[in-house]
Amino acid sequence: MHAPQRPFREAVPSILLVMTVVVFTSMSRAVLSPLLYLVEQEFQLTHGPSSRLFLYISIGFSLSLLLSGHISSRITHRRTILLACLILSSGMAAAALSSSFLMLSLALVFVGTGAGLYPSSGISVLHSLVVRRDLQKAISLHELGPHIGMLSAPLIANIAMLFGSWRSVYVTVSAASLAAGLLVYAKSPRDSRGGEAPSLQKAAALFKNFSFLILMLHFSLALGSMQGIYSLVPIFLIEEAGIRPEQANFLFSISRVTPLIALVITGPLQDRFGPKKSLGAALAASGLLMCLMGLLKGSLLNAAVLVQPAFSALILPAAVGASIDIGPDESRNVTFSMLLPIAALIGTGVIPSLIGYMGDQATFSLAFLLLGIFTAGSSLLTGLISHQEQGTG
Repeated sequence: MHAPQRPFREAVPSILLVMTVVVFTSMSRAVLSPLLYLVEQEFQLTHGPSSRLFLYISIGFSLSLLLSGHISSRITHRRTILLACLILSSGMAAAALSSSFLMLSLALVFVGTGAGLYPSSGISVLHSLVVRRDLQKAISLHELGPHIGMLSAPLIANIAMLFGSWRSVYVTVSAASLAAGLLVYAKSPRDSRGGEAPSLQKAAALFKNFSFLILMLHFSLALGSMQGIYSLVPIFLIEEAGIRPEQANFLFSISRVTPLIALVITGPLQDRFGPKKSLGAALAASGLLMCLMGLLKGSLLNAAVLVQPAFSALILPAAVGASIDIGPDESRNVTFSMLLPIAALIGTGVIPSLIGYMGDQATFSLAFLLLGIFTAGSSLLTGLISHQEQGTG
């Protein structure tokens, strides 16, 4: 029996339950940042080797995203989410117990692997919980999870370190991730459905689909404008805007709150206007504000830094909504398992690398201006996304 789809209000408790998993998958990857200087001290690392730890997480994340369809097709989406939490929790525990840099590196590959198994199955489970007309509200609520995880990571790190070392942080998040996975498995509706295993033939069909290519670009820009550029905003504010480090860090922290507000407010609006119009508006607004970040100074720049994340956060749920119908229901997880690894590589790898390169060769301001123009211009492509008619709803 399939889990019954319900109106949004009735499905909110189930959506929040599933959202707890994405909170911890996001937190597990973000928590290394506030702990990195302690890891460097303990293992006597320079910045180069220590920064590669993020690459190891990304390798595990991307590979498991590609494999997630094969796994969910055999054990169902619900069990895949549980497996994701078990691997994630084990990886965090292994990191806490690591006695060498090699052990820590291997443990973080498993952390990324666990986190990468979740997204395609999580979105598929989310789709099964609500009726189609309320899907965008459900996605917007679910997308609060990554922001809560990133916002909570420094706080959890500070609290845990009061009672121990950086290892105690990994133990804490490991236990919480395992508890979340077990709770979701116990309380979520039983469903015998699994995903469709990707194949070369299915992947080739997707890459021949022009709508898929457009959405791959939009997913990449969503991650780039939400996560990619903000790893470089503090140094931009300090070096080019002339803001003191403590002020830059405070402004950066506050900017992580505005996406939460925007996602709560705009969920119903995205349902009213539809994912394609919402996606175009979010891309245009986010791109414009990135341009302003590159052009403005003083208090106006501060305002742009605060507001831009709110609009960049709206791109991803709208892109998810727009991607729901570009293939048949049973192949939805294949679409996500192809979209997300490539988008993560471009958005959180290539884009920040290019911005950093331009920061060295020219200025961060010029990099933000060019990326903003490209992002806003890409909004014109949303009208070319075509959907396959579905019989559900």
